[in-house]
Amino acid sequence: MRLVFATRVWIAALVSALAVVASPAQAGGCEPSQDPSPSSFDQTGIFFYNDTQYAMRVFWSGFDGFLQAGGDWIQPGDKLSFDTYVGHIWFVEINTPDGAVCSSPIRPNGLDACHMHILYDEGIGYDAGFCDF
Repeated sequence: MRLVFATRVWIAALVSALAVVASPAQAGGCEPSQDPSPSSFDQTGIFFYNDTQYAMRVFWSGFDGFLQAGGDWIQPGDKLSFDTYVGHIWFVEINTPDGAVCSSPIRPNGLDACHMHILYDEGIGYDAGFCDF
C-alpha cells in the first residue's frame, strides 16, 4: 500500500515538474484561435529571422482560425522558412523571462518572399520586406 501511494506521489510530482518545464511553449502568448488564413492560389515564401536574445516559435493560422505550430523553437540568430501563400496569417511567440509574448498577425503581401526580422526590446518589433504586419 505504501509503495502504491509513494508511486502516485512520485508520478504527481513528475507530472507537475513536466508541466513547469513545458509551460513556456504553452504560455499562451498567442491565443489558440485567431482570424483564419484566407484561401489563396498565389504561392510565396516566408522567412522568420530571430534577431532577439530569446527563443521563439512560429504559428500559422489555419483555415479554421486555429494556430498550428510551425516547427521547433527558433534560437537567437537562427532563421526558419516556409512555403506559403499570399495573405496567409502567421504569428511569432517569443519566450521572454517575463512570459510569452505574441506578435501581431504577419502576412506575405505579394509573390516575393516575405522576410520578417523579429526584434525585441520591451516589446516586439519588426524589420520586414514584402510583409504586412
